[in-house]
Parts: sequence; structure tokens; C-alpha cells
Amino acid sequence: MRRLNRICHYYGVELQFICCSATIANPLELAEKLTGMPMELIDNDGSPKGTKHFILWNPPYIDEEKSYRRSPTTEAQYLMAKLIERHIQTITFTRARVIAELIYRYVRDLLKEKAPELVDSIRAYRGGYLPAERREIEKLLFSGQLLGVTSTTALELGIDVGALDACLIVGFPGTIASLWQQSGRAGRKSEDSLTVFIAYNDPVEQYLMRHPEYLFGQSPENAVIDPGNVYVLAEHLRCAAHELPLSEEDADIFGELTLPLLDVLCEHGDLTQIGDKWYWASTAYPASESDLRVISNDTYTIMDISRGNLVLGSVDAVNGFAMVYPEAIYMHEAETYLVRDLDLEQKIAYVEPIDADYYTQPWFEETIFITEQKKAKEWNGSQVYLGEVRVTRKTVGFVRMRFYTMENLGSERLDLPEQNLETIALWVIPPEELLDRLKYEKSGKPYEGLEGVKNVLASVLPHYAMADRQSIRGKVQQLDNEQIAIFLYDAYPGGLGFANKGYELLEKIIEHAQKIISECECADGCPSCVRQTDAMMWGGIDPDKESAAFILEEMIVM
Repeated sequence: MRRLNRICHYYGVELQFICCSATIANPLELAEKLTGMPMELIDNDGSPKGTKHFILWNPPYIDEEKSYRRSPTTEAQYLMAKLIERHIQTITFTRARVIAELIYRYVRDLLKEKAPELVDSIRAYRGGYLPAERREIEKLLFSGQLLGVTSTTALELGIDVGALDACLIVGFPGTIASLWQQSGRAGRKSEDSLTVFIAYNDPVEQYLMRHPEYLFGQSPENAVIDPGNVYVLAEHLRCAAHELPLSEEDADIFGELTLPLLDVLCEHGDLTQIGDKWYWASTAYPASESDLRVISNDTYTIMDISRGNLVLGSVDAVNGFAMVYPEAIYMHEAETYLVRDLDLEQKIAYVEPIDADYYTQPWFEETIFITEQKKAKEWNGSQVYLGEVRVTRKTVGFVRMRFYTMENLGSERLDLPEQNLETIALWVIPPEELLDRLKYEKSGKPYEGLEGVKNVLASVLPHYAMADRQSIRGKVQQLDNEQIAIFLYDAYPGGLGFANKGYELLEKIIEHAQKIISECECADGCPSCVRQTDAMMWGGIDPDKESAAFILEEMIVM
């Protein structure tokens, strides 16, 4: 938007922007950050509305200790199949591509038994599909020819899918704003609609099940953006130089990092400086190399070797080692493919169809290196920092999981290169005396307690930073001075402002985390409070609930 305004201003045209949002708390601030221009807020809503029936659906416990609940994907598949059988046009939102594919596959299997004539009336939709596939699905959904679609957040906004009847939301999308955005896909105009929010056995989601007033009684969150993200800004500067030569005055448009980045782009051969102007110096068309939906344009192409290397789709490099590693099961439109080879140089994953009764899940090892400390403060005896870090992550193996039962069919090790992520993190170092008291006076487990604290903080922070759960990762790690720190970092190159928000609101986040643990009914820790099911599946550290509760309580009162 800033680039568009820059071009128009050059040619003597003054633009007027109209920015619309129904689901965020700070529309004025966001619009001004996006456009770089002063805006006026109009907040009267005159849009037609039908009755919306909103159901909070908490899967039942499956054990006497009340630690584990039935899978929300199981609940979703049965609900969606019932709605489709009754010709109720339904969209099911999930947080991950593999879940969208799994639910699609499971609903098709149910319809084959109950209503075979409707099997082809549903589709899956997610990032990584070819553009032609996505446009076809959008057209069929808009026209009413499709009765259902399982989707990631790819269909949450920006695409007109018509007026649907029902919306299933599998897992909290991370913010109240996103929840209402997804819910709004059903019941457009004045028709009645149904939304069912199906909860995972996750700290924040179980908190919302216990406190529905939190969803319905307060405004959506503030939108957080970072126009100064160096990876995003560099791409915009490349495009801006191609559109018009850049000058020092453009720093007023693009921010204080503009001039340092221009020097970097000159070193890379993208730009050349002549006098007081920077010119595009390449024969390439930079806009074609920049994707507005992802930060990194580095992608893996997925080819089906059984059909002469037909291109099935693509996946960005960040997720490539999590989806198309050797021997992985790649799912596409309910079909299963085995990854035969991953060409790291050409960035091609070669797959072939396989009739598999299982899917695969990877596991990772990672190390965090602090590269620059930006901010520091003391809070109740704890040392809190914000800064730049390098996260070295490696996909070290995977687990085979049987469809439906999720039975562990065995695991294999992998030998793949490390991936480096330069991003922003906050880290908290609790007082040594606190951990000593836990260990020697309470016979507690400091490291296992910190692991539990990390898990619940990583679940809570996205809610305050207006991010989805996959956007923030956490790790407990010993520093060079032998102190133990809890790291929370943005899972995107350069960071997107989530860790910054955590640094600002740490007290609220810790108090929220402490409340979640204290309210959980389990005895020894569960996925509703301190555990992460995936981590335990492949031998991760078993968090200690009692120790985690002690650490949080003491951090608050010290």
C-alpha cells in the first residue's frame, strides 16, 4: 500500500484508502501502520445479521484420571458428515494442513457408508495446492456445488466463498478476532447459521471452555504487525526500486531501516547507486519473486513420479522438512503419497501414490543462540530479555501413526541438514534461589517444572500477541553462564512482533498461565495445562505440574 501511494504521488495522484475490518480492536492504528497515512475511524455497523447459534464443544474425557480427551478431529469428522448428510453447506477450519487433509479423508470414508452419493460434494483446501485447484474449489463452493470444505486459515479471509450455513472450528485459531472471522464465513446476509468451536486438550482452549465469557464478553485483540521486518521490507524495497528509483526521502515512507537495507541490496547486486538514487540493477521482475502470503519465497516443488513428474503442489522451505522428508506420507485431496526422495539442491520432493493406512509426524531438535540483546528488565526477581536469536533446528526423525486409532506404528531417524532461523525472542531467567527452594525444600524438579511453564506460556502468549499457536515456539535451555532460561520466539524470519508483545505483557501472561494450571482438574499434569502430547510421543521431557505451579506462583509474588 505504501508502494502504491508512492507511485501515485510521483504521478500527481493523491489516493484515498478505505480499509475495512469487522474483527480487530485497533483498526485505526493498524490502517495507519499499513498505509503510513492518517486515517479516520468509522465504527458503526449496519450490515444485515441473521441469528447465529454458537456451540462450545468440549470432547469427553477418555480416562478416569481426566487427563485425556477424545480427539477434536474425531468429533469434527462426525459432525461434518452429519451436516453434509442433511445438505447443510459447511466449512471446517483447522490449524494445520495435515489436519485439514485428515478430516477430509475421514469424512469421505463416513459418507461412503452413509451417503455415497455425497462423497464428491466435499473437498479439502489449503496452502500448497496449485492455483488452478484452489480457484476451482473456490468457484464450486461459491456456486453451491460443493456441500463442504475442510480448510486451513487459507479460506479465513480475502476470498469470497458465498453464504455458508455452518462452520466448524477445530481448535482455537489463536485470537478472538480470528474465531469471529472464521465464524463469519457462515450466515452471511440475514440467514441463520451455526458455528461449533471444538476444543483441543490445550491450556488456553480448556480455559476458554471453562470461561466462555472470555470469548463473548470482551472485544477482539489488537492486531500486531511489524513493517520493519527486514525480510519483508527488503522484498518491498526491491519491488519499489523496480517501480521507481529510490532516494533518501523514501526512508520517510519505508522506515529507518531503509538506507542500511539499500546498501545490503547493492552488495547483493539487486540495486546500483548512481548519485543520490538507487536503481534496479537486475533483469528479473522482483514482484514475481515476492509472495504476499509468505515471508520466505524459498519453496519445494512436489512431483508425482508415477505420472511423469507431474507437479502436485508446493511447500515453503520452512515447512518442507516437516512435510516432505524422505519416507514421509504426503496427503493431497485424501490421497496418500510416499516421499521417495528429497532433492535438496533442486528443491524437489519426488512422491508416488501409496495405499497407506498411516500418516507421519516429524520430530525436531533445536538449539538457540543469542546474537544480540535489545532490551532487559527485572520483574519480581526474574531477569527478562528481548533480543535477536538464531535458532538451529533439525528434523531428526518421524513417527508413523495409524489412521483413526493414532496407534504408534514405529519411528525412524532422519539425517537432514540443519535449518537456521534468525528471529526475535524473549527469554526469562527465574531467580536461582527460587529453583533451589523448589529442589531442596519442596523436593521438586526444577527443569521439569520449567518445561511445564514453557509449555503453558507458549500456549498463552499467542492470545495476547494476536498470533496462531504455530507462530510462537518455546524452549528451555541452559545458557553459557549455566543459568536456565525459558525462551519464547517468533517462528518467522526476522520476527513479526509476537515476542515483543510478550516482553511488554509478561506479567499478564504469567498470571494467566498460573490460573490455567491452578484450575486444571488433573493430578499430575495433562495437555490441558503443562504437557504437550506430541513432545511426549517421542521421548520429550515429562513436565512436572506441581513444580511448574510452584515456579509460577513464586514468580508472581516475589
